[in-house]
Amino acid sequence: MSASQFPGDAPADGGARGDGAAAHDGRLRPLIGAATGLLIGTGVAIGSGIFRNPQLVAQQVQTPALMLAAWLFGGLFFTLAGLLTAELATRYPRTGGEYIFLRQVYGPFVAFFFGWGYTVFVVGGGVATMAVAFGDFTRQLLQWTGGPAWHSGAIGATAVAVIAGVNLLGLRAGAGTQNLLTLLKVGALLTIVVVAAIKGRPVGWFDSPPPAPIATQPAEAGGLLLWLGLFGAAMMPVMWCYEGTTDSVKMTEEIRDPRRAMPIALVGAGLLVTCVYLLLNWAFLRVLTPAEMAASKVVPAEVFTRWAGPAGEKLALLLAMGVVLGGISSAIVSCVRVTYALARDGMAFSFLGRMSVDQAPVGALLVGVGFAIVLALSGAYRDVLTVYTMSTGLLFGLVNLSLFIIRLREWWRGVEATPIACFRCPAGMAVSLFLAGTQFAIAAGVAWGDVTDYGGVLTKRTLLTFLAITALYLVWPKPRHENRT
Repeated sequence: MSASQFPGDAPADGGARGDGAAAHDGRLRPLIGAATGLLIGTGVAIGSGIFRNPQLVAQQVQTPALMLAAWLFGGLFFTLAGLLTAELATRYPRTGGEYIFLRQVYGPFVAFFFGWGYTVFVVGGGVATMAVAFGDFTRQLLQWTGGPAWHSGAIGATAVAVIAGVNLLGLRAGAGTQNLLTLLKVGALLTIVVVAAIKGRPVGWFDSPPPAPIATQPAEAGGLLLWLGLFGAAMMPVMWCYEGTTDSVKMTEEIRDPRRAMPIALVGAGLLVTCVYLLLNWAFLRVLTPAEMAASKVVPAEVFTRWAGPAGEKLALLLAMGVVLGGISSAIVSCVRVTYALARDGMAFSFLGRMSVDQAPVGALLVGVGFAIVLALSGAYRDVLTVYTMSTGLLFGLVNLSLFIIRLREWWRGVEATPIACFRCPAGMAVSLFLAGTQFAIAAGVAWGDVTDYGGVLTKRTLLTFLAITALYLVWPKPRHENRT
């Protein structure tokens, strides 16, 4: 074994092998294909956000053209992220995804920082955000509107526990369940588009008045800066809706022929989700004005109510619950693989790195779900979303910057071409800097908003957790092989 490899590192050719038992060197069986990878990314992304966040976008920018521009920008961003991640995945085709990339590029500390931060904030916070939304929709459907916010978390936590139970049966059971839920929810959402195309009214793309604060500003620099600020604020809920399109990368080692499959799965998921979101928001605007969207609690429910009265609202809430359930299922299938990879490298408790014979990372799954349940019971939707967006901006900014560093090292060493077994991201260095800069800016913007509006309570909690992870690294026994490639 090379000194630059951790135990069980896969070779650059993707480590293709048969569908028999797991290899003695610790590598996993490739049990799924490109289509499942694409559906995992689609399923994670299309969750609670498309029901909870269109109104948040409309509250910031009330011109239909700008609203769709925000959704289009988010889609282009994550499609570019798919191209970048496809190159990284084929360079380092191991389960664990971004954790593996950071370990190879920055070394063990950044990888440790990402792996534990991801386990707490992304596995825990991401699933918790969807769980709270599921609980909110359930309470609204059953008209349990009274009581404390943690009631929604308790309902969502129950749903998370059920989905986790299915995933404990193994990769094929978990992936099959999420594939079915993803196909059903995409089909159901597209029915909204079809009905709106038939029954809706034309959209006046530039007819709506600007938000009140801008109407009082001069048309020069002050007004333009305010427009840009509001557009930037609209991007936080948009970006959350796209998060997850690249999550199949965490399962690269378990996907057949990753050189061919990963670009299809990663870029395809970004393009599919972009099309779905643009069509859905166009459908919403054919039924509701931007002001009506901004005042709505759940935009699709309001749309269905216009069409079918109270029965339509209940149907929309049932659809929302199904969509969110599918998002939880997809996230649990893929995201806990980061925690598993962290433990497999000796950077977390050993029981987190155990994989069942049917390829269910039992320890990592239970711990990740445990974090999600705790966060779901302790926070409101907006609070969990703020912490999630702030932390992922920092963590994934580092991931996106890694391709720039890799290409720069290759240029410095005189390496003229990407290894033949790897997909090559077009304009990779420019894409890397753009994606990293955007992620860092989003994290800074969310933190600044929390400081100015709420005294920085959530920012302080996030920073304290990151400091605790840093302290944990200082005392953690280090694995023997820590060199970078």
